[in-house]
This record gives sequence, C-alpha cells and structure tokens, in this order.
Amino acid sequence: MGYCLNQDCERPDNPDHAEFCMNCGAPLTLRDRFSIIRPLGEGGLGKTYLAQDRDKFNEPCVVKQLKYQPQGTATDQKVIELFCREAQQLMNLRDHPLIPELYAYFEEKGGLYLVQEWIEGQDLQQELQAGCFSEDKIWDLLQSILPILAFIHERGVIHRDLKPANLMRRRLDGRLMLIDFGVSRQLSQGVTQIQTGTIVGTPGYAPYEQMIQDPEKPGPSSDLYSLGVTCFELITGVAPYPLTLEVGYHWVDHWQQYLKQPLSPHLTGIMDKLLKIKSSDRFQSAAEVLRALQPEGCDGEGAPSPLGGKPRERPLSQTLQAPVCPSNAVGKGRLFLRSPLQWLGLVLGVIGVGGLGFWGWQELKPSLRPWLGENLPTQGDPLRSPPDPSGEAAAAAEVWFQRATEKYNQGDYPGAIADYTRAIQLDPTFSEAYYRRGNAHAYLDEKTEAIDDYTRALAGDPGNAEVHHSRGRAYADLGEYPQAIEDYDQAIERQPEYGEAYNSRGIARFTLDDKQGAIADYTQAINLNPRNFEALQNRGFAHYALDQQKKAIADFSRAINLESNSAEAYYGRGLAQADLDNPQAAMDDYNQALKLNPDFGEAYYHRGIVHLALGNPRSAIQDLSAALRINPDADAYYHRGLAHSDAGEAAAAIDDYTKAIQQVPDYVEAYNNRGNAWAAMGKHQQALEDYSEAIRLNSAFAEAYQGRGQTQEALGNSARAIKDYEFAASLYQEQGRNDQYAEVRSRIRALSP
Repeated sequence: MGYCLNQDCERPDNPDHAEFCMNCGAPLTLRDRFSIIRPLGEGGLGKTYLAQDRDKFNEPCVVKQLKYQPQGTATDQKVIELFCREAQQLMNLRDHPLIPELYAYFEEKGGLYLVQEWIEGQDLQQELQAGCFSEDKIWDLLQSILPILAFIHERGVIHRDLKPANLMRRRLDGRLMLIDFGVSRQLSQGVTQIQTGTIVGTPGYAPYEQMIQDPEKPGPSSDLYSLGVTCFELITGVAPYPLTLEVGYHWVDHWQQYLKQPLSPHLTGIMDKLLKIKSSDRFQSAAEVLRALQPEGCDGEGAPSPLGGKPRERPLSQTLQAPVCPSNAVGKGRLFLRSPLQWLGLVLGVIGVGGLGFWGWQELKPSLRPWLGENLPTQGDPLRSPPDPSGEAAAAAEVWFQRATEKYNQGDYPGAIADYTRAIQLDPTFSEAYYRRGNAHAYLDEKTEAIDDYTRALAGDPGNAEVHHSRGRAYADLGEYPQAIEDYDQAIERQPEYGEAYNSRGIARFTLDDKQGAIADYTQAINLNPRNFEALQNRGFAHYALDQQKKAIADFSRAINLESNSAEAYYGRGLAQADLDNPQAAMDDYNQALKLNPDFGEAYYHRGIVHLALGNPRSAIQDLSAALRINPDADAYYHRGLAHSDAGEAAAAIDDYTKAIQQVPDYVEAYNNRGNAWAAMGKHQQALEDYSEAIRLNSAFAEAYQGRGQTQEALGNSARAIKDYEFAASLYQEQGRNDQYAEVRSRIRALSP
C-alpha cells in the first residue's frame, strides 16, 4: 500500500509498488528513499506516517511531517536553519538503545521531515485499557524511564511530551522505550513557536511553565512533572486533562484522593515531589529521583534517602530478564531479514559509546561475555572462541553488527569496518554484514575491498538486486564499466522496476560511448518515475553529446522544474543554448549555475567562451581566470590566450598558449594562435616555428598555412608565401569555406608576377 503526502489529494491511498499517486501524480517517496505506506496519526505539530526505507532493504520507519507553512520571508530560512541545527542535536541521542534512532531530517518542497526508527510494540496508554497499574509496575516504570531521561537531559534535550502514549513497550524484549522526540524542546521551538507560538506538549501532562509558552522556562523538572502525571494516570486510571479543565493545576495538591488503594509512603513521597506545581519545588534531575528510589537509609553511595520508605528488595536486574531466543532462530530465512533475538535489547543496552551502557557487564548472560569481551578476535586474527552449541556466537555477531551500523551512520567508516569484521568472524554466514562492510569500504574509496564484500554477500543471496547494483557502482568507480554493466543487468533482471539501476547502467553506457544505449536506459528510468531528476539530467547530457540540443534543453528544463537548485542542470542547458547560437540564453543559464555554485569551474569556463563570442574579451578573461583558479586546465589557458589576443595583449596571450602547450604538447590550435601572437609582436621567426609545428601536427590545418604565408610575406619571401597560400586555398576549398578561400586567392594574385 502506498500513501500520497499531497494535502490536497482526494484519494491518497494507492496500490502496492506505485511510484506516483494514481490520483494526483505526486511521488509516493521522499528523497527517492522513504516510501510512504499509511498514516499513523496527526497532532498539533504535524502528521506521522509509516514508511519503508529503501536504503535499508525496506525496513519500516516512521516519517514525521512537521507543521510548517513557508511565508516567503526571512523567517523561513531561520526556521529551516534552526530545524537542521536542532535535529542534529537529536541525532546525538542515537547512542541510547531505548530511544528510537533518528535516521534523517530534511526540508523538501516546503515540508520539514524527520525519519525515525519504527518500534513495534504497545504503548502504556494501550496497556492501561487492560487495567490500572500496580505499585510494582510503577516502580519498574520509574527505574526504566529515569535513566533515559537522565541521558537526554545531560545532552540538553527536553522531551516536553512525556505521557503514557509516548512510552512504548517493545515487543522484541518487553523493555520500555521513550518515543516521539519530534516534539522535543529544540525542534518544536524552532518550527512552531517561531511562526505561531504553538504550545508544545499535551494539556494535562505538561507543567505550568511549559504551557505559558516561555521557551526558557521548561527544563528537566518539566519532564519529571509529566512523568509524575503519567504515573498518576497509570495508577488511578484517571485522565489528567479533565481534572486540569475543572480545577487547573490544583488537582495535584490532592492527587491521592483518586487512588483506589493507598501507595507505600516511599512511592507517595516521590509522587508528591514529582507533582509540585512550582518547578523549583520538584526534583531537579532524573538522577535525583533515581537516588530517591533507593531503599530506606541509602542514597546512592550510602547517604540517607530524603524520602525514606519501605526498602525495595527486588534487584533492578529482575526487570531486565527475558528469554533467550533458540539458536535455530538465528540466520534463517531470506537474506538481510535477521531473526529478532528476544534478549537483544538487553545486550544493546550494554554495548554503547565506549563499550558500556547503563547496566554494565554484570547484566549479561555469563556465556555471552567471551563473545563480546577480550576473547573476541581482532580484524584479521584467526577466530579464537569457545564452542558455541547454543548459537550465542551468532547472537553476539548481531550485537557487533548493530554497533557497527551506529558507527557507519555517524560517518565512522573505519570503526564500522572493524566491528562488521568482528560480526563476520563470529558468524561467517552474516551476509548483511558483508554488504554493509562493503558500503563502508566504498565510502572510504576502497573499491576493491568493497567489491570483495559485495561478492561475499551475493554468495548468500545471488538474487539480491541492491547488492548487484552496489557492486556495479564500485566496478564503475574503478573504471571497469563492462563488469559494472553486468551487475546492473543482474539487478534489473531481478528487479525490473529498479529505476536507479537503469540510471547507473545509462551512466556506464555513456562512458563507453554508447550514447543511444545510455538514452534508452535513462528513458526507462524516467518512464518508471517521471520525476526522476538524475535520469532527466543525465539524458540531457547524452542528447547534448549527440548534438540533439533541443531534446537536451527539454530534458534540462524538466530537471530544473523538479530541482531548481541544480547548478548542473542549468549548466547543461547553457551548453545546449550556446550550441544553438543563443548566447544570451546560455549566459542566463551559466549565471544561474554560478549563483547556485560559485565554485563551478566549468560554468566559468563556458561563460567565458560566450563572452569571447560576444566580443567581450575583458569579461572572458575574468571568467576564464576564475575557471583556472579552480582547475588549471589547458583549454582554459588556451581560451584565455584568445581573449588576451582579442584585447591586444599579445605577450599575455603567448604566456597562456605556452602553458596550454606545456600541458598538452600536441595542442595544434595553441601553436597556431601563439604563432599569430608572435606575428602581432613582429617576432616572425618564432611565428614561423609555431606555424610549422602546427602544420607538422596537422597537415590539413589551413589556418596554419595561411598564417605562415602571411609571415613569409611580411619577411619579403613572396615565393614561399604563395606556396603556403596555395596549400591554404586548396584546403579551404575542400572544406567549403568560401570566404577564407577568396581571401587567400586575393593574396596569391597580389603576390604573383
């Protein structure tokens, strides 16, 4: 099932595998990566959708579309900048195993989007429907959630919408997760309050300081108040919002009257302090509450507890125990769909930044420690490990894989490679680890190693189109285009609607000078997705290479309509306009390309050539100099030499022609025009040498014969001049260049006795 994000679409539901809405034609993917499946909900801050991540083998994810209306003012840019900055802060929370990972954030077509990990499970609001929580369950809740709050608060993030619906019990292992960070303090402040003053949080659960919309007021104690309200609702079954409507915040002064049975003095004291109206009267940190949870007479390192109460006999580890997945559940089924391990959440809670998480090694099954600890082999070492009758090596491999993936997502590719290698050593059949390690090698430009890993991944699943495509791209990066095309062929055979593979094969064919084949592939990619910007742009360049300039302009224009910030598309259209002798249109496109990318050397170069054609040598020199600062290329030196010649600066022209020749020793045109510059300076011997070298390199170069004839004439060598003019006239006549032919014949007549 696909779902259309166009707010004006009357029939947003679409069939499976549809790339575009059947009703309005809008794309059903974001960034050609996230396929929208169905809506999950809508709130004051935006809408939430279930989606699939194509870059992660269609793993489910959550897409949050934040409510934001562009106003066409400077405020828009401020909102987007703050959105990006604060979303990056949320990325810093990805280290915690009980917080859904933020995969991506971006602005697209006026919308602001967050993409997060999909957590399968049941939230506490749903659990409440089965009956109120016992006191023991509230203790468990506090011991589970407070370490997570301590983690986010230490990183400067306030959740601001803590409530039962945002506490999810993960089906995988039964652990509680804190979800819905799309409405954290920073993001919501940037996206909503800048524009509208929208209150962030849920009335009834949010404390007073949060509801008065003072962005400086809410802090860690605000989340702790919401945690207290959450515990109150779960214990009593009474929703807080109606109470707030009735008596404001004063219901918290007598919250105990709603209890169906009394709580222990210890928990009552904690709840009292969590539910203070004034923020300064509450606990000020999650760590402070955790200390208050300690048994009577003990606060952390032995200090007396400020609240006292009944000692807690049950150890914390009891809340974390879960059954071990049987060994035959690991590594079965289709490639890349690893069987979930019921206790994996516990292990991931241990493995974190620096190697240890909240609970420490003592919570691990003892039999897992050899697989994750010092007995684990390093990369390249022979596998040293105890027997593995229970499948725990494969389980430990999964842990290393998850840690490697975290490093990969953070851009630590060497670290990711090391951890993927550990996973592979523990489970040599772990095909996805080979694939991901190949991707990391590819990012480090280690294409040979990447190809080796992709090949090993394909040994486990020869029909995986994505791996074939990735290996093809690695071959292409090595210049091995025939091998790349073989992989693209395999990808397309296995997934006939794989538009990206058609586009990649088109690039390979274009490079092998099969322009028509490239156009056919680009066209197929476009047929699959008429909004495929890359295929349209690439087809435009292929049409340009075949001198099909009008078709090229049409493709570049369509690409620009899709991505108006593509400097390359404007540049390509400028090339085609110049070839059609539309210099002003070409100039406009080059100007736009350089506005979008001030370091676009090719755009400077070609704009300089247009200036030359329009008789603006000074502007040409300026553009060609800019191009040379970016890339000291022989052609740019040559054309700047032409501009200097047109400006009457023969010495500067000679210097540029010489630099071009130094780079390209057989640059015929540079020799010829340097001869012209020498002649303009009256240095006839040097001119004769350059014309002669040009003729040696290209005996059909009429201009060189004409130039040498003119120099011989200037030296009074009429016979030699006539001979060169005769050669030039013959060549001009063969080439159908009548004006030049007439000019040379005129000189022959003038010199003939």
